[in-house]
Amino acid sequence: MLKIIFSILMYLSITTNVLSSEVQINDIDETLWPKIKITLELPLTIENLSSYNLELNNGKEKIHPNLVNIKYHDDAHINTLVAIDASRSISKDFVSAIKEGLINYFKHLSKEEQISIITFNDTVQILCGFTSNKTELISTIQKLEIGGKKTELYRSIKSSCDILKNIPGKRSLIIISDGYDEGNNLKIEDIIKHALDSNVNIFTISLPSITKNARDGYKNLNILAEKTNGIYEKSDTPFSLSSVLFTILEKNRRLGTKEHELLFTIPDNYRSSTSISGNLIIKDNDYASTTKINISHTIQTEKKDNYFIDKVKNYKSIIIVFLILILLLIFIFLTKKRTAVSRDYSKKILISPYTIEFNSYGLIFPLQFGQSTLGSDLNNTIVIDEPTVSRKHALLIVTETGCQIEDLNSTNGIYVNDKKIDRATLLRAGDQLYFGRAKAIIKCNIISK
Repeated sequence: MLKIIFSILMYLSITTNVLSSEVQINDIDETLWPKIKITLELPLTIENLSSYNLELNNGKEKIHPNLVNIKYHDDAHINTLVAIDASRSISKDFVSAIKEGLINYFKHLSKEEQISIITFNDTVQILCGFTSNKTELISTIQKLEIGGKKTELYRSIKSSCDILKNIPGKRSLIIISDGYDEGNNLKIEDIIKHALDSNVNIFTISLPSITKNARDGYKNLNILAEKTNGIYEKSDTPFSLSSVLFTILEKNRRLGTKEHELLFTIPDNYRSSTSISGNLIIKDNDYASTTKINISHTIQTEKKDNYFIDKVKNYKSIIIVFLILILLLIFIFLTKKRTAVSRDYSKKILISPYTIEFNSYGLIFPLQFGQSTLGSDLNNTIVIDEPTVSRKHALLIVTETGCQIEDLNSTNGIYVNDKKIDRATLLRAGDQLYFGRAKAIIKCNIISK
């Protein structure tokens, strides 16, 4: 029955964590405007907030900025040392309740929590070092036994603080005891100072005592909690211990926090606003719960002005680049035109002293250095409109050393001085050529200086 009640309380508490707005906004930073960074602080007990939606209101409509980045800071851990009074002054019924309450708590540990367990009576004994291993913790607490005649409460607190002060993160000590100390060497004032120096919060749960000085024990536990920023709770029955233990452990868990940084991009139709007003809506997948956090933040005028100034500067830069591109295109166009004129001029310079003359057609073709094609097709360098001339009939090649001709697999072949050629043939001035029925003569006009 206790297990069921404890589990229900645990579930309701964690769900309430979200709905009661334990998610706090630490900072709203608009230095990256038109982006804003919202820093949230969450208890370690909230583990699965996976949906964030920023809803802004500009007076006319609701606007939803885009979430562009989430940065998690999960390096905050809470380290809890549970010190249990295992002297004979604690009844067996309460021992069973302690076991059951702690086992249920261990089952709901978050990944950021680490627990260590010690017992104290005549001596102080470490049962389990700091761990998040639920199985190990449950197995350890199940072996809890009562024994010894004295209660070394203060010595156990000092030893616990010595252990905790060397561990990074949040540190807390939970004491389950009747509060009576039978040691002779330590005073409560010294213990409180040692806890404060070790940065340890002490949470205390007082149990009924069979000793005569029970009231002094309760008073001591209350003082220890009050002076070290902890909490004191009293349990009169084994049944109430489960609820009290749960309350203490949950309040202890809330000491640990973690941060989420959310980066949103503000839409264009909201960037002229002088303030940010709306809600940050957060959903918790584990418990299907939703919470809204009201946001009201004034934007610094210079930040907004700087944004628009930068925007104008960007437009100016674009215009300047555009003008440079236009000037570059004009330059390229003029350069090409000059190059074209130069090429036309160079073609005239490259005309060779050779000509091929078709007297029967009244045609004279100067040959340029390099390659020229002859045929009936209009794409040839030399075009002869004659049925017996193939579309691509001949290739003429002029170099510094002379002029040669080559048949391009024509139908009627090429004849040089009445002899059909079957390979590239060097021509001389005065050679007579036949391309089908088209007759031509090669001439060479040597130009003297």
